[in-house]
Amino acid sequence: MLDLVDYDKTIGEKYFDLSSSVITRNKMRIEGRIIANVAGANPAVPEALSITGWIMRGAIREDDNPSETSDTDEPGGPFFRVFNHFYDPANGKGLSRFGIPIGAPAPDWALVPGTTGPVFLVANKENHFTIANAREAMWRALTLKTSTGGDDIPPSDWTGTKEERRKAYWATVFRALGDVVHLVQDMGQPQHTRNDAHAGWGCAFGECAGGHDSFFERYIAARTTGATRFTLKDGANEIPVRTKADPLVFGTYDPPNLPTYASYFADSGSGRGLAQYSNRGFYSFGTNAGSNSPYASPPPDATSLADLILPQAEDAAGNQLPATLHFKTGTVHDDLTATDVDDVKLTTVGLWDQFLLERSNSPRYTLNWYNYDDQARLLLPRAIGYSAGILNYFFRGRLSVTLPDEGVFSIVDHSVVKSITTVPPQGFTVVKAKVSNQTPAAGAAAQDMNNGLLVAVAKFHRNTCYTEDLKGEWGSPDMRASKGDLVFEPPEAGGCRTAEEEIIVSPPLTNMTLLAGAAPQTLQFDFSATPIPINATDLKLQVVYRGPLGAEQDAVVVATVDINEPYFTGYTNASDNLLCVQNRWYVRDASGNFPPEVGMYGSTIMDDVRIAYEPSDASPELNPLIQFPELDPHQAVRYAVLAPLGTKWGIYWREGAFENRLDTVLFPADLTTLANQVYVASAGPGEAPVLTKRAREVFKERNSYIATGIFFNGGDGSYCDFENMPEDPIPAPQLLHVSINPPFD
Repeated sequence: MLDLVDYDKTIGEKYFDLSSSVITRNKMRIEGRIIANVAGANPAVPEALSITGWIMRGAIREDDNPSETSDTDEPGGPFFRVFNHFYDPANGKGLSRFGIPIGAPAPDWALVPGTTGPVFLVANKENHFTIANAREAMWRALTLKTSTGGDDIPPSDWTGTKEERRKAYWATVFRALGDVVHLVQDMGQPQHTRNDAHAGWGCAFGECAGGHDSFFERYIAARTTGATRFTLKDGANEIPVRTKADPLVFGTYDPPNLPTYASYFADSGSGRGLAQYSNRGFYSFGTNAGSNSPYASPPPDATSLADLILPQAEDAAGNQLPATLHFKTGTVHDDLTATDVDDVKLTTVGLWDQFLLERSNSPRYTLNWYNYDDQARLLLPRAIGYSAGILNYFFRGRLSVTLPDEGVFSIVDHSVVKSITTVPPQGFTVVKAKVSNQTPAAGAAAQDMNNGLLVAVAKFHRNTCYTEDLKGEWGSPDMRASKGDLVFEPPEAGGCRTAEEEIIVSPPLTNMTLLAGAAPQTLQFDFSATPIPINATDLKLQVVYRGPLGAEQDAVVVATVDINEPYFTGYTNASDNLLCVQNRWYVRDASGNFPPEVGMYGSTIMDDVRIAYEPSDASPELNPLIQFPELDPHQAVRYAVLAPLGTKWGIYWREGAFENRLDTVLFPADLTTLANQVYVASAGPGEAPVLTKRAREVFKERNSYIATGIFFNGGDGSYCDFENMPEDPIPAPQLLHVSINPPFD
């Protein structure tokens, strides 16, 4: 869909900050250190500059703050992003302390451009890695165009190529999605959904203005990296905690399919959002039972919960304690799956503190590693599932791009369109395609595309060895003999394939509406200003939509069709120069004569030649795409088409009273049938033509093919070994024009 297969290992080290202007930014060491730290305990962690690696980088950088990332290249300097990571679904608000708003609600921070925090620590600081930023970066990565249709202008300090700039925009897409995933996953931490600050700042006399440091987060981080200890920091007070470093069990939870981005945080009216699940299902350190919690669930007094006694307790490091633990257990309900989990250790009541280190004189409610293990058992799979769900939602759009009724996306007469020395080089000026919206429903909501725009994008390299006689094609004997596999290297390495992938973008089709599941529309994209070059190679066609998609007002959707290269197809009437008689090939000598013993055989004229691609390939005489009145001896036609593998065609012609039709697959979908079709077009005098063909081997690396139909005189109808057929049976034939109807211009 995205055609990022070449980017699976690394995208690059740079990305962009999309604020009022585009600012170049770079990877940071802290990202690599954290990824490497996690990878030490989990070999499945991906390459740090891959697509998944950039999502991880965004998730890491969403915690930027002046204390831990003071060296960040954040425009305007680092700020406390974490204040915007809270959302209380019970009242629809972000973090507050002592009734004073501290941060923006997390869904707004992730989804609403221009959102700023309410206090001086984050005031006037916007998030430049929202869903909207990811969409803009995706559009620019695909088209190198701005949202208003102008050309993307790189920052003044940008020194890379256009392809590298597109990669940097893809890095921006996934960096922004990583930030959003971080915010979704925070909704699986009850402190973030129950207005329970846990910064460990401003601590004095046992209280912290910024909330006590989070045992839960430190404990889960230690288990993630395999650490055997962690430290809680309440101001200057540091509390070391040893753990068993048991690996986390992430479990499985199917990604939700919800109707909006916001639904993954909190789904209004249904309770299916992750914030709603964690808010109603669990206590947190500052909203535990007995703390005058404002939340009705779990019950503030815990009196309706069941009792579970653990006679022999252990601390987080596995050391046995002279203690009996008394848990209060309850049922946690999941509104999304309509399922319950019973006997969850929601809180602990007794004399032991949260570290299971110190005893008090009177019973109290605490949360310890037993409670946090039960929280993690239920919350971590959901945090992963909801993260996958919102990523699926971002990439939910589906376009279908198929061949039009003409059977090809584009076609040109190669007798006319052949030069690469003109400015711009000659090539394909029109692309036709059937386009439809195949986006599945989000939740139960249809995902219509309403009043948006569509562009076509050609992605390609160039064959610098191209010549107008096609001897520079990768499949030609000349190229195979002279360059071999080197042909696929860039010119500076002695090859023929340009190193940089280029793109050409058509002007947009505006006010386009594609209803989900509706019949395809045949659309025409204009490349006349900058044609798709005739020597393009590794060619891919993309159709990109931008506009409303369901509830999302500015979505970007792309479909990709792999065309490989322009497919050159030629027919040559060699019946005056090539002869098969008595199981032997004959060609005219330098004087233009056959040997006397075969000189009685004459040439053949092909009349009313018609060619059609599917769906008309079975009856080209009725619906021809290509037509020419006759093909005389020593004449040829050649055209080039853009079509995917598996496309079929048919050719019809007359020889006097005889009608001939040949149907075949020129583009083998399984890549096993080779090209250079060879046809017998005439048998003995007065006999019906005998048609034979074979696939003559050509260089087929990179799916390159040259299709050539050579019609010759079958003489007495005997068989000739095609392996021994002369390589150049008709030198320099006259190249004729062909009629293409309907025209592609």
